[in-house]
Amino acid sequence: MNKTLLLSFILFFLHLPTLSLAMDMSKFNENKIKAFLFSAITTKPVYDPPATDIWHQNVLPALSSPVDLSFLNANDIPAGRHGFIKRDKDQLTFADAKPVKFWGANIQAYTLFKASDFDIQRHAKRIAQLGFNLIRIHHHDSAWVKPNIFKNPSDNTLELSASALKKLDWWIKCLKDEGVYLWLDLHVGRTFTKNDNLTHFNDFAKGKETAEAKGFNYYNDSIKAAMQAFNAAYLSHVNQFTHLAYKDDPAVIALLLTNENDLPQHFGNALLGDKGVPLHHEIFNADLRQFADTYALAYKQTRRTWEMGESKIYLNDAQHRFNTDMLKHLANLGTHSLVATTNSWGGMGIFGLPALTDGSIIDAHAYGRAEEFNYNPRYTPGFLTWIAGSQVTGFPLSVTEWNIEPFPAPDRFTASLFTASIASLQGWDALMLYGYSQSTLVNRWAKGSNYSSYNDPAIMGLMPAAALLYRQDHVSPAHYSYELKLDSNDFFFTRYDPTSSKTIRTLLETSRLTIAMPETPELPWLRKNIHSNNNAIIVREPNKDFIPADQNFVESDTGELKRDWVAGIHTINTAKSQVASGWIGDKKIQLTDVEFKIQTKKAVVAVQSLVNLPIAESDKIFITLMARSKPAKGNNLPFLSEPVLGDVYITAPMGLRFYPVNKLGGFDAPMTLPYKKGRYVLSLDTDSVFHWGVLQP
Repeated sequence: MNKTLLLSFILFFLHLPTLSLAMDMSKFNENKIKAFLFSAITTKPVYDPPATDIWHQNVLPALSSPVDLSFLNANDIPAGRHGFIKRDKDQLTFADAKPVKFWGANIQAYTLFKASDFDIQRHAKRIAQLGFNLIRIHHHDSAWVKPNIFKNPSDNTLELSASALKKLDWWIKCLKDEGVYLWLDLHVGRTFTKNDNLTHFNDFAKGKETAEAKGFNYYNDSIKAAMQAFNAAYLSHVNQFTHLAYKDDPAVIALLLTNENDLPQHFGNALLGDKGVPLHHEIFNADLRQFADTYALAYKQTRRTWEMGESKIYLNDAQHRFNTDMLKHLANLGTHSLVATTNSWGGMGIFGLPALTDGSIIDAHAYGRAEEFNYNPRYTPGFLTWIAGSQVTGFPLSVTEWNIEPFPAPDRFTASLFTASIASLQGWDALMLYGYSQSTLVNRWAKGSNYSSYNDPAIMGLMPAAALLYRQDHVSPAHYSYELKLDSNDFFFTRYDPTSSKTIRTLLETSRLTIAMPETPELPWLRKNIHSNNNAIIVREPNKDFIPADQNFVESDTGELKRDWVAGIHTINTAKSQVASGWIGDKKIQLTDVEFKIQTKKAVVAVQSLVNLPIAESDKIFITLMARSKPAKGNNLPFLSEPVLGDVYITAPMGLRFYPVNKLGGFDAPMTLPYKKGRYVLSLDTDSVFHWGVLQP
């Protein structure tokens, strides 16, 4: 610790009593104090200035992958050939009970309806080559997307567009042909109009001719009926290329009732008396009063929807009743896909999970920030912690949206492999990047964007490595499972989420964690959704620290994953994948078969077997090298990518040569690497213009 930091540390403690008097301590809790101290005594490395004159231009193959992983889908062509995906307790399986998991992405908005048929076909092929086996169709109904799924959305949302459906049909057909499954959202951003024949439309539209209805759908039967009518028309539509209705297509693994639309966290306040919706408030208030009277709850407390307590119990019940009607309607339509009701998203605590258990799969969204490898989990939650806080005991878990923001976060290249490794440790079942593309897929109009990562070397360039690791189980599941089990009083009356639960934060990277649903007299329906894990260690303390005292790193109980938050380094050390990621510059990192001596300050280097054998026995080894990547000016292309400099030592069979991957996704002339004491030495300098390569005969 240098003198300046030590002085800051001392001065903070000297002034703590004064701070205590001056502050509202309810807003400055123990965790915030400790986080402040941590930030005061921890130095973070800084990047070198971007010497973009030596950075590489447009390194990611535009229409292929740095390595072709389409072989991972070979047994699923066409997707759905094994029947509908099933839920077996907390796992996803094929109809024959064989476990399956999905590495996916979103295709949304303009990409759905404006991409040419030719581009759709070749991007479907590229998606499989990148290692994906799942695509979520998203923002099909949002008003800002023109055209969208509706025939004339400015007039009404009662009629579907034949041309839009034809585009979706083609997407689905092309993806199925590549062994890629589908996730279909039913309601995302639909903007209802005055011509949609909704009861009390003017009440929530407030004089506008169009309006979204999130929150109101839980109380307005006409909105619910309109959503059901859409579901019937959409899911009964017969794909003109596959000749299957969407509801009958086993390639559709899941349906989402409504996107980012919940009562306990986000929209429970929308119908209060001060929100200017008197007609809906009357319905809401009568329903709330009846619930409070039925279960002898204090009405005044139950109506305080912005506070923890009785209101969170009530809001879960109101959401559950809507879910029940919607799920029954889907069943009557003859759907066979899994269903998620809505999502755990936007800072939702565990109190919002009960109503999500109406579905057959729990879904979560999570977005990270730069420099998360330096987060101390004792005090600061990383973005994946929010997913961990959504894993309900006995249910499979999907993540329909994850990414790092805002674009272009300089270290977003660390996210893909980190996400894949933690998902493998935790046993998460389906993960989808947001997003592969939202644009038209026309290169001359392309820009850099979180929403369209298909051309981003720092995100899409890491997807093959992440897909290989996740889909071939290179990382072992955790040895131990823990279940956070709180009684209904703690569950609903105290806010627990990753910001307030050290248990959730410190278990994410150590062992498997699930959240138990509480026995709740006011929610009798919840009993059927309470499952036990007889192998789990029960935890009743939401603020237990699972990281050994005085330890500045977190390590999985398998010994395969380790993150040093002071150094900002994450390593993956398994037989088939060995990865160094983060602030690895000027440090020697020795893993089992690979040694890293990288000069670039912050980078990721991944060495992986492509033949499902240990690296030391493999005759085909995939190498990924990535550091910062950014658009040349603003968000405008080309992408410029920082070279990774240094040496990588790889223990592998003799007789292999290194084939650099070029910008077209092909191999350049092979390089014969020095081979000493059973190790290849890959030396990287400013003349090394590649970011991927394969060691093979």
